[in-house]
Amino acid sequence: MECLSALSKNKCPYLFEKKIPPDFRPYGSLEKFDTDDLLRYCEQRMLCPYRLSRFLMKSADLVLCPYNFIMNPKVKGQMMLTILGVILIIDEAHNIESTIKESISFDHDRGGLQTSVGLLNKYLNSQENEEFREKVTIIRDLFINYLRYINDKSVELRDKDRYEYIESNNFEFFEKIGITKLTWPKIRVALDYTFVVGNSSHLPGVGTPQKISMFVLDYLEQLYVVVALCFKYNCRYMNAFKLIVSLGSVPEEDHLIAVNLDPGSYF
Repeated sequence: MECLSALSKNKCPYLFEKKIPPDFRPYGSLEKFDTDDLLRYCEQRMLCPYRLSRFLMKSADLVLCPYNFIMNPKVKGQMMLTILGVILIIDEAHNIESTIKESISFDHDRGGLQTSVGLLNKYLNSQENEEFREKVTIIRDLFINYLRYINDKSVELRDKDRYEYIESNNFEFFEKIGITKLTWPKIRVALDYTFVVGNSSHLPGVGTPQKISMFVLDYLEQLYVVVALCFKYNCRYMNAFKLIVSLGSVPEEDHLIAVNLDPGSYF
């Protein structure tokens, strides 16, 4: 967040001109480089190796990276990576299924969701922009429905002296938190808008400063991935996840787990 803030104010001391340095061009001394080469180059010139590497990546003919950069949707989204029109070679791919399962499963605790709702209410109370209020209200209400679902199941479990509930119908789960085939497109637009604000710290098209906590965005990103996969291709992968409510020692530690059973749904 501090990095984005400094960039938006043009106050980062490690900024560089938006052009490829001669050393990294064809036949330059660093035409082919690794992370250590990049760090050494940037330390000598007081440049940001992270931002420079992202800039160089756009024009590179060959990019080598751990495959979780591609298989983890959160990393892939933050890096703005696309594999359209490229040749993708995966070496040592025997762990790829477990990597995907781990990267698109999540474990959300009730306390964290309650904190997220509180933060979203704070943003709504302090921001007058109508578009922001409309989109963030949709997200806030989604979290409230999500919490209500966990609360209802937790009460049932405690009444029956049980500790775990496994959802048998994912369609019903999503409907209870307000997501259906009809509402999903509108919720998706609200999610996209919230990520744009969170990643830029400004309202789109307006430029008004507005921070959204990475704490909230983390919960949203994980939920977004699961919902998007379940609803794509006319809900072909609706059962790619097993949804489980599990009790903690206190209500704030109750949590909902989404376990991926089909890595092919993302691959």
